[in-house]
Amino acid sequence: MSSRNQHPAPGRSSRFAPAPPPRRSLRARRRRNPGRGFTLLELMVVMAIISILVSMAVAGLWMVRSYYHKAEARLTMKQMHVGMINMKKNCEYDPMIPVGVYTSGRTQVGTSRFSDPGRDFDADGIVSGDRLYILGGVDKGMRSISGAVDSVLTVSGAAFRQNQRELEYFITRGSGEAYPLVDLGKELDPNNKAWRKTFTPHLNGRRLRYYTCSDGRIRDGQFHDPWGQAYVYALEPGDEVLVEKIMCAGADTRMGTSDDLEEIVTEIPFKE
Repeated sequence: MSSRNQHPAPGRSSRFAPAPPPRRSLRARRRRNPGRGFTLLELMVVMAIISILVSMAVAGLWMVRSYYHKAEARLTMKQMHVGMINMKKNCEYDPMIPVGVYTSGRTQVGTSRFSDPGRDFDADGIVSGDRLYILGGVDKGMRSISGAVDSVLTVSGAAFRQNQRELEYFITRGSGEAYPLVDLGKELDPNNKAWRKTFTPHLNGRRLRYYTCSDGRIRDGQFHDPWGQAYVYALEPGDEVLVEKIMCAGADTRMGTSDDLEEIVTEIPFKE
């Protein structure tokens, strides 16, 4: 037989034997097997990255929203401030007298009795310990209230030196609330449909509109700030000045904290 048809002896290789298949790398094998999923570690890494990005986005949105709310509240109080100035001018109020005062106080010489025929202090809840601030006259100053009967207050300190009438005054209660309590939003916009049938202006006798806010910020008959609390008109006595201002509670919705926002309307020289 011809040597061409003979098989190679066992144990000997032949140059015509098929070569073994080449070894593929791990990357090549993954490329040829597209159906393979992620490992658990890879999924955890991806989820961690996504959560970090989401938290950064939420924090950024919260900061933008907080800045916008503060800017809106400050702008609203500034516009109310301008409205108060215009109301004072049109109603011929003294610009150095706060709008939140009564103007018909009386003193009786030789006594410690202060009266206002148009008020019923007893019915209005004025009690011993509240403070009376008289803004004009020879007996100008602060006096502690020791009693209230009808339209007459008994106060501490020396007897009044003169009979005086038409005195500007206000009272601060033990809680810090001012009397009279001025509903500033309603005074600036007495014809608003939310309260025009039930509200009688105390200051704005001409019932002119000096400021109004959007309907979305009017709740329960009040102008509300972006955090859902009503704007507050306040008189704050200091050492040598009486501050008339507009306030809101801020993001924490509690008055008397560092988060409060305020707009000073007038600073009136006043020494207790």
